[in-house]
Formats: sequence, structure tokens, C-alpha cells
Amino acid sequence: KALLLEVEAVVVTAFDSATTTTLTVSDGTTTFLSAVDAKAAAGTKYPSSTAVGKYYPAGGTLTVSMAETGAAATVGRAMVTAKYIVLDRQHESQG
Repeated sequence: KALLLEVEAVVVTAFDSATTTTLTVSDGTTTFLSAVDAKAAAGTKYPSSTAVGKYYPAGGTLTVSMAETGAAATVGRAMVTAKYIVLDRQHESQG
């Protein structure tokens, strides 16, 4: 069981594709980031475009996809983070 709190993409190095480079993050039913511009300046942040706080009773999978038009990028780097809480772990101990 998990509760997804936040999804964010950050451009680390702008992609240099000829026309567009976009990133999308989805779990198959909800799109959290939709076609955000990966050609944006380094440091550009894209927070979730959909309200987060989504409950996954049996866990879940997020997929990050990239789409380019024109000549493919030769440089570029982006980082996507997902913050979540694993639920029902109150009986575990660390030590």
C-alpha cells in the first residue's frame, strides 16, 4: 500500500533536439506530468499537473516517456522524482 504525494521533473541539461522534446509521467490511468518541455533552461522545474495524493492499495508503477520531433537530441538530461509513503508499516522496527 502506498500514497503518492508528489511528482516533479527537473531539467538538468536542456535537450538540444531540432524541434521539441517533451516528458510525460503517468501510472496508466492518471497523467501527473503531460508533455513538459525538456528543452527548457537547466533548473526548470515542473511540479505535478494533476492533484496528487493518489492511493495505491497494491503498489503502483509510474512510467516516464519522452517524445521528440525533428532531429534527435544529442545532449540533455532530466530528473523525475516521486515522493510517496509506504503505508501499514507500523509493526516494523529498525535497529
